[in-house]
Amino acid sequence: MAIDATADHAEIAEEVWEKAAKIRIGMLTTKLGDRLTSRPMTIQQVDPSPVAVWFFTSKHGELATSLGQGGPANLSVSDHGDSFYVSIAGTARLVDDRAQKEALWSTMAKAWFPGGVDDPNLALIRMDVDGVEYWDSDHSKMVQMLMMAKAAVTGNPPTNIGTHGSLGAQPA
Repeated sequence: MAIDATADHAEIAEEVWEKAAKIRIGMLTTKLGDRLTSRPMTIQQVDPSPVAVWFFTSKHGELATSLGQGGPANLSVSDHGDSFYVSIAGTARLVDDRAQKEALWSTMAKAWFPGGVDDPNLALIRMDVDGVEYWDSDHSKMVQMLMMAKAAVTGNPPTNIGTHGSLGAQPA
């Protein structure tokens, strides 16, 4: 079911974050020199207040280099099957926090960091969220395609295909 655009802001925010939290992989975009670069990242956790997204990364990789002391970042997540798309803007930085590494550690992380939480290459990224933009539709893919085909034939852009909105950083 699509997000109800007539609901109050707190309800919309709660629903967006609830749907987004179910998505485990996102494309994290950072600036590397003069260009933007994106890479798939596994979301380890989303803190509710203040909103922060956590990832594991390599201390010596391109991502760590691009973050330096911290900088702007964008996380795009989507559930194509549900026609739900989110763009999360914020500031990302490397964090060295053993307790947080232990709290987020999983067997899957060991595939990338065989030394566990003591792996010398293991780093954390904390992305503090500034804002969120979302798109959501409860129409099936077939109905969406038919609406777009009709628009192409009539020359009138499709309407009521879904919900689009923006949120501040706080989920509720």
